Amino acid sequence: MCLISGGIDSPVSTYIAGKYGEIILVFVDNSPYLPKGTKERVIRLCEQISKKLRKKLKLYIVQNGENIKNILKYPERRLTCILCRRIMYKIAEEVAKRENAQCIITGESLAQVASQTLHNLSVESKAIEIPILRPLLCLDKEEIVRKAKEIGTYEISCTREKGCYTESGKPACCFATPRYPETKAKKEDVENAERKLNLKIKEIVENAEILEV
Repeated sequence: MCLISGGIDSPVSTYIAGKYGEIILVFVDNSPYLPKGTKERVIRLCEQISKKLRKKLKLYIVQNGENIKNILKYPERRLTCILCRRIMYKIAEEVAKRENAQCIITGESLAQVASQTLHNLSVESKAIEIPILRPLLCLDKEEIVRKAKEIGTYEISCTREKGCYTESGKPACCFATPRYPETKAKKEDVENAERKLNLKIKEIVENAEILEV
C-alpha cells in the first residue's frame, strides 16, 4: 500500500516498492488545500510508474479536505503537519484492510523537515497498527532527485506549485502550514488533539474514487 503525492519523493518510493512486490496506490486529496492540478499530476505520475514497472496499478483517490478543514480549526497550529500525516496513515491503513495489504510504503526521509524529524516520525507511526516502510529514509535529496530523473517522474513532479493552499486558491504558507511546526511532538498532545477533532476515515475511504492506471 503506497502513499503517493504530486511531489518528488513518494513516486520514487512507490517505484522501488513496485519492483519487489504487488502495490496499490493511495492519493490523499487534500483539496482545496492543494495547488490546482495536483490530482491530474498524481495520475500522470502513476501512469509513468506503471509504464516503468510494466504493470497496471490500482489507485485510490480519497477526498480528505473536510478533515484538513477541521485540523486548521485546532488552536495548537504547531501540530498541523503531524495531525495531517497521521490522518494520511489512518486512511492508508483503512484501504490496506480492504485490500489485505501487509504494510504501508511512504516517501519520507530524514533529510526533510517539520513532520519528518525522527522524533515526529515515531509519534506519527503510532497512529496505526500496520507496519510502515520508508525506502528513502536515509537518502538525501540529491539521491532521490537522481532516481526520480532515472524513472521519468522528476519532470512531472516539478510542474507542481509548492505549498498548501487556502479554500480561495491562494498560497497558504501562513495558513495551512504553521509558521513554527512542532519538531518534537508529544504523543499524548497529538492524541488529545485527535480526540477533539471530528475526523472521518472510514466514510471517506468508502467514497474513494478507484482508478486503474
